Amino acid sequence: MFFILLSVFFFFIIFAKKSLMNIEEKIGFDKIKQQINGLVLSDLGRSRIDSIELMYQKNMIEDELFCISEFKEIISKTEFPTAYFFDVRNILKNAEKGNSYLTVEEVVMLWRSLGTLSEIVAFFKNQDNKENYPHLSEKTKQVKFYPFVIDQIKRILTKEGEIKDNASKELNRIRTELKAKEAVISGIIRRALTEAIKSGYVEEDANAVIRNGKMLIPVAVANKNKIHGIVQDYSDSGKTVYIEPLKSVEFSNQIRDLIFEEKREIIKILVEFTDSIRPYIDDLLGAYDFLSHIDFLR
Repeated sequence: MFFILLSVFFFFIIFAKKSLMNIEEKIGFDKIKQQINGLVLSDLGRSRIDSIELMYQKNMIEDELFCISEFKEIISKTEFPTAYFFDVRNILKNAEKGNSYLTVEEVVMLWRSLGTLSEIVAFFKNQDNKENYPHLSEKTKQVKFYPFVIDQIKRILTKEGEIKDNASKELNRIRTELKAKEAVISGIIRRALTEAIKSGYVEEDANAVIRNGKMLIPVAVANKNKIHGIVQDYSDSGKTVYIEPLKSVEFSNQIRDLIFEEKREIIKILVEFTDSIRPYIDDLLGAYDFLSHIDFLR
């Protein structure tokens, strides 16, 4: 008897699923989703569309329709924040693991999108907007994101999205040394180039060039043995060699070591930043679910 009931139960589940699929197909629900998919701002909205199913609860349907009606009015009357709808949820989920960290590019995406999120929340917290758009304003009550996160980003990143020199004392020291060594090399190259031009080994209008991260002097192949230095590269035609003066080699090696130290220190800064925001990731994920709903409704 039990197996008969179980069989009937699964029959109804399969039948219900097939019926639902038939209904979606008959009313063109999949085609509607495809059309809306082309109108959203980001993967946030697309993920919302991909996961949406037919609604049967009257109160849920009415709530969505009220929200859409309010959004229609917003778009017709005012500017709404739409600048940075980045989907960083997978980035945040990966950051939940203790041995991972956000890259500079990922921190920039987080910063920009949190800025948009902040603007949207502020929009609906405005008293007039609260009264005019009560359903959408109600949605913002679920959003939790912390000024602390944005403050931490501002502490380590410039407005252009690069790691600040003073993001740590060690990074500041490394970059100060780098600039000093680069200035020394620039002086060595400038003097070597001037001497080479005077000696007729290099054309008068020649300038130093950067190749593989090094400042080099372009010299005709015929004169390459007349310059005290190391050939670091050749032109595509093979007629010109690029020489690094011997006096600058030691400083170039020091710069290479400093660049390695800089990269290592930047990773340390990013690890510390990721560790600092890890306790807030669950709330941030919820905030981005809200942003996906806003993209879908818009």
